[in-house]
Amino acid sequence: MIGTPPSSRPRPPRGEITWVGVLLLALLLGGAYFGKMWGPAYLLHMDVKYTTRATINEGVHQRDDQRLVRSLCDKLAALGHEEVVDEQGRVTSQPLVDVRPGAVTWERDAKATPARLHAAFEYVRAVRYPWTDQVAEKTFSVDITQDIDVPRW
Repeated sequence: MIGTPPSSRPRPPRGEITWVGVLLLALLLGGAYFGKMWGPAYLLHMDVKYTTRATINEGVHQRDDQRLVRSLCDKLAALGHEEVVDEQGRVTSQPLVDVRPGAVTWERDAKATPARLHAAFEYVRAVRYPWTDQVAEKTFSVDITQDIDVPRW
C-alpha cells in the first residue's frame, strides 16, 4: 500500500486543548476586545467623512462658504456627545467631534474644470480602555476634494 508512513507521535484525543487552539482563542478574544474599543471610533470617522461629503454637495447650489463651514461644524457636533469630567470635577457633555470653523480648510476652485471644493480638518478621538483605565488618543484627519459642477444631462 502506497501512502505516508504512520507518525511516531500519537494524535491527541478529540476535544483536547492544544497550543494552537489556545492561540486562536487568544487572538479571537484580543480582536474582539480591540474591535469593541476602536470600532465605534472608526465608525464615527466614516460618519464624519459622509457628513463632510454631504456638506460639500450642498456647495453646488450654496455659494456662501462660511455658511457651509458653520453648517459642517454644527452637523459634526450633532453626531454624538460624551460625558467628561472637567477641571472642577463636574460631569459635562461635549461633542464627540469638536471642530471649530477656523480649523477647517475650505477651498472652492470655480476656475477648474469641473469646479471643485476641497475640505480638510483633523479631530482627536479619545478611547478609554476598560479594566485598565488607560486612555488612548488618535487624531483622525479628513481631506476630501470633490466635484461641485452642476450636472448637465
